[in-house]
Amino acid sequence: MNRYRLNKIFSQTIFYVLMIVVCAVIAFPFYWMINISLIPSSQIYRWPPIMATFKIVWQNYIQIFRVKPLAMWLINTVIIASLTTLLSILVSVFGAYSLSRFNFKGKKIIQIFILTVQMVPGVLLVVPIFIIFKQLHLINQPAGLIIAFSTFSMPICVWMLKGFFDSIPIELENAAYIDGCSTIGILFHITLPLSLPGIVAVGMFSFLSAWNEYLIARILIFSEKNYTVSLGLASFYGQFTIPWDQVLAAATIITLPALFIFMFMQKYLLQGLTAGAIKE
Repeated sequence: MNRYRLNKIFSQTIFYVLMIVVCAVIAFPFYWMINISLIPSSQIYRWPPIMATFKIVWQNYIQIFRVKPLAMWLINTVIIASLTTLLSILVSVFGAYSLSRFNFKGKKIIQIFILTVQMVPGVLLVVPIFIIFKQLHLINQPAGLIIAFSTFSMPICVWMLKGFFDSIPIELENAAYIDGCSTIGILFHITLPLSLPGIVAVGMFSFLSAWNEYLIARILIFSEKNYTVSLGLASFYGQFTIPWDQVLAAATIITLPALFIFMFMQKYLLQGLTAGAIKE
């Protein structure tokens, strides 16, 4: 066996070992969350830590639905995140297509502004958002959350879709123009079908952003019946104690929808994120 082959085997071994270590580090918090959610609180602080057994697998999961309206919070979040996604996609498609295909005065300034607003920390916008939404009577209203979440996700969605539209050959649209198709017809019949991976990526980004958002929801929602899952999870924390078994059981349930969406849509997500990286 020559030295080149030995070096190749050694480098591959190091690479796979590092990948295993990285994957273990990433997966460990999820493993620990599930493990703690399957054991009673009296055994959480035991050392050495114990492994969950099948005898108590449903104890904490049943309890959290009894002490908190978790099912209602999940429904609220699904509705709010879904409507936020639809609104963000609808507005972002037209905005991104305009920036990608048309030349107009102030186009460069708009593009710079879209990137610049992403540099502003969300905490600086808390007070203005509260004042504006209070004047609009949108405090403690799901509609207020949908508008706020969409406002924060739209700039990134526009920028992502613009990069994807830029990668679609303009010759396809020119051919449609010659055949008598209108601009709206070209957008819906040619550009959008070719942009499906990008639209899925934008939709996943909007949905997961709305699903995980806490700060804006905290200042706009007060009543427990309108809570999202992020607010509901924070409500498990007591003044003097934290029921970690219930908190992590609820966190596991809250994580599953986002995890399943990512697993089934990761193919389109990767295509959508990389489609505009190289322009022919």
